[in-house]
Amino acid sequence: MIVSVLSALSITLGNYSLTFAINVLKNGNLSQFITKMVFFILLLLGGYVSNILMGYLFNSQVQIYSHQLRENFVQSAYNNSDTSVDFVQNKLTNDLKTLTNQYATPLFSIFTGALTLAFSCVALFTLNWTLMILVVVLAIGILFLPRLLSKSLQVTTMNVSKSNREYLSTIDEWFSGLSEIRRYGAKGHFYKVLSRESEQLEQNIMKRVGKVCTLGILNTFANVFSQFLVIAWTGYLISKNSVSFGTILSAGQFAEIIFNGVVTISNSFGSILSSKTLSKEFMEHARQVKNIREGPDNNPNQVRCLVTHKLTKSFPNGETLVFPDLCIRMGEKILITGDSGSGKSTLLKILIGEVEPTKGNVEFLNGESKTVKVNLNKIGYIPQDAILFPDTIKNNITMFNAKLDSLINEVVKGADLKKDIDSFDSGLGTVLNLKEKNFSGGQRQKIIIARAVIHEQKILIIDEGTSAIDYEGTSAILKSLLSLPITVLFVAHNFDASTRSLFDREICIKK
Repeated sequence: MIVSVLSALSITLGNYSLTFAINVLKNGNLSQFITKMVFFILLLLGGYVSNILMGYLFNSQVQIYSHQLRENFVQSAYNNSDTSVDFVQNKLTNDLKTLTNQYATPLFSIFTGALTLAFSCVALFTLNWTLMILVVVLAIGILFLPRLLSKSLQVTTMNVSKSNREYLSTIDEWFSGLSEIRRYGAKGHFYKVLSRESEQLEQNIMKRVGKVCTLGILNTFANVFSQFLVIAWTGYLISKNSVSFGTILSAGQFAEIIFNGVVTISNSFGSILSSKTLSKEFMEHARQVKNIREGPDNNPNQVRCLVTHKLTKSFPNGETLVFPDLCIRMGEKILITGDSGSGKSTLLKILIGEVEPTKGNVEFLNGESKTVKVNLNKIGYIPQDAILFPDTIKNNITMFNAKLDSLINEVVKGADLKKDIDSFDSGLGTVLNLKEKNFSGGQRQKIIIARAVIHEQKILIIDEGTSAIDYEGTSAILKSLLSLPITVLFVAHNFDASTRSLFDREICIKK
């Protein structure tokens, strides 16, 4: 704040001194003219250097605030199970950058421009009060120009945000299958899809740029016309001996500073108006930082039975999956099999609450056969596409919980992972490279199984959890896993009779 005031004051005093410099020069006093010009240069240098320093300090604060917004938004996304990756990417990159460029920076421009405008108007008032009145009237007229385009600017800004998100989503969806596209030579369609989304984004960007340029042109015409009126009026005042001759130069300088500042404020105001809707939307998401809803305190060890009643799941294509009623006692080891497409994976996701059934319900019963609400986050789930993180094997197993470090050697053995760990130079400290894949599919599944076991979840639901592990490894893992005092639901389709016999019973899901 202090730096901003000093900057505006120095520039104003510098330009104000020009009146006196020209007057002494007109009177033939060269030495005083030089002295006043040196004073003028020093004041301007001080003002502009202060302005640069002020810009640095402002940007530093913007980055600190942006960092806090990112943290808040990430926490909000963590607490919202419906948040998609492309939505988060768009908000943290395009939208935050847009808000910085079209909201925060314009606010800074408005503040600095308003200070310069205020000091310059005071200076003009000391020269002649009519000059100040003329400048204020013209400035108000320029400041109303953004209102003419505010709605269209908001629409185009939101369209850019929407198109950018759709483009990010398209990139994610199509690049994830890039190997298949290469394998079947479908690059023509691949290029076509990405090009279509890219063109839509470019069109919306250019529409917004067009609106901004229109506002810029209007402001430029208003700026030039206003400066002309101020200088013309100053000339009239000089002709009437109302002001000194040197006033023409100071008035011209102030007119340029004031109306350039007013145009900057007008453009900045237009940018802020254009990002108003986007800002509101972003801040709503960033402020939704609440502790993640963990669910009720009841945990699965209070449950004695898991039952389902008349579960069905319908899809937009008209297909409906009908599931048999289940009654699974705690501690049972259940193998779930069935034809491809029979809905085995869908059933598991319904059980853990990731998918809502179209009809029917899932209940957890206690020892008195009463329904209890269970914190579904306490149920272990290993999907077919389980996630690893670009961190050490140890941290991928413990999920960054140092309290579990003492148990890691035991679960590594139980997941048949010890030989694999020993094959890595850094052992458990090996960092997983998700891009170069310094691990096999089988090792991936073993790490995921170890993760589920070490967290001692009383109910463990596994979807094809050993499909990439060889027969011997699968047998060793199942024998260890099924010996634990937990409930296991394991989906598989290729187990032989010997492996099937390890389970208490088998449930076959039919189409």
